[in-house]
Amino acid sequence: MRLFRKKYWWWILIPIITLLCLFLLLSYYYPLSFLSINQQYEFTPEPVITDQYEQSLDHLKGNRSEMKTNDLTVIRVQQGLGDVYFQDLLTSEESVVFNKDTLLSIQQEVVETRKWMLDLATSEEYDETTKNYLWVLLSHLIYMESRLQKIALTSDTYSREEWDQVLDELHIHFDTSLEHFNTFYDSHIDRSNP
Repeated sequence: MRLFRKKYWWWILIPIITLLCLFLLLSYYYPLSFLSINQQYEFTPEPVITDQYEQSLDHLKGNRSEMKTNDLTVIRVQQGLGDVYFQDLLTSEESVVFNKDTLLSIQQEVVETRKWMLDLATSEEYDETTKNYLWVLLSHLIYMESRLQKIALTSDTYSREEWDQVLDELHIHFDTSLEHFNTFYDSHIDRSNP
């Protein structure tokens, strides 16, 4: 009878340990899945991309200087139109903790920036070149918004390696969008202040 009890416990204990190990492995490899314990991912951006992004960001910071004007574009930039580009995820050279709330926050800021840019497109008059730069920026913001929606919908299925790729790609999209924004704003400033 004693032998039966030992055997019985092993039949219960081995599957429990196996399931626990499987759960921990899934939690590690799929950091934002519903099975994950922490539901966060520590992302370290590529130094080359971060350096290039910092240069573009410095250009934007220089453009946000205090100018006394009635120009709606300049006023909006000073009020924080470019704030979407100042994300810890994009500017930090250290590892950054990323979770679903961070993703939703980034997505909301992109949507808000797109709305402000559409408002500028309909309420301000620009010359043809500046208007083309604005439409390129808007189309890129719309693409980024759709990409962020797709990421948010499928975030449970991404492994650690896929998160690295997705966040590097997102970093590159933000860099491209920042370049478009700088080009649009430079064109506007150059044409409005001859």
